Amino acid sequence: MNRKNRNIAEWAFYALIGGLLAYAASRTLDFVQSTLAADKQILGYLYLLATGVGAVIWLYVYLTYAEGSKQRGIAFIMGIADLIGEMVLVYADTVRVASANGQMQMTSQEQGIFITASVGIIGLNILAGYAFKLYDPSAEAAAHARDMADEVRDAAVKKMNTPTEKQRMANELAPILEAAMFEQVEQEIQAAAGQYGIKNTVFDRRKYQAEVAQSDMAPTALIPAVPSPTPQQEAGDKPNPFHKAE
Repeated sequence: MNRKNRNIAEWAFYALIGGLLAYAASRTLDFVQSTLAADKQILGYLYLLATGVGAVIWLYVYLTYAEGSKQRGIAFIMGIADLIGEMVLVYADTVRVASANGQMQMTSQEQGIFITASVGIIGLNILAGYAFKLYDPSAEAAAHARDMADEVRDAAVKKMNTPTEKQRMANELAPILEAAMFEQVEQEIQAAAGQYGIKNTVFDRRKYQAEVAQSDMAPTALIPAVPSPTPQQEAGDKPNPFHKAE
């Protein structure tokens, strides 16, 4: 097949599909607008997003946007579902018009079924959009990471609630809390003393005295004793007065 024939076949294909979708959309629009008030007929065009137009959008999503088997499966199924909804409403509008012309009769029960189906296809598209984003691979990975973090957090809390772990934490954290409380009390006392004209140097001097007393109580390193020189060593170090230098 040469390029010219291929282009003709391609244009014919799109003309066929486009023409049928336009016809189906017009019949669907007629049926939906027959259920709307006169001042809300424009809303019927939005309904086409749940039928033929929606099928084209879901097809484009399946081919270019969907990631992972779950998203592609949702896009493919919803494209088929929108086309089925389009056919149901085309049939409903055909029966409605034929009933108005006296060719056949549509009962109120049948009309209620068609109206229910038109509402159901809208809800199905909304649920599919929700599920499509829920099964996003990035969102699923983030959800799994949060689940793992929750499990680790729960296990840590469970471990911390044991008596042994509570005692260990109390032994480790009590000195830190005690030092923090002491510092806070000291700051409050200094702030209160400042109101009576007592300077902070008093507290600094007492703190220095406490540090000196504590350092005096600390053990000091032993200094090795130096042995005293013997009389012979002292005599050997002194010059001999009877020795004549040469």
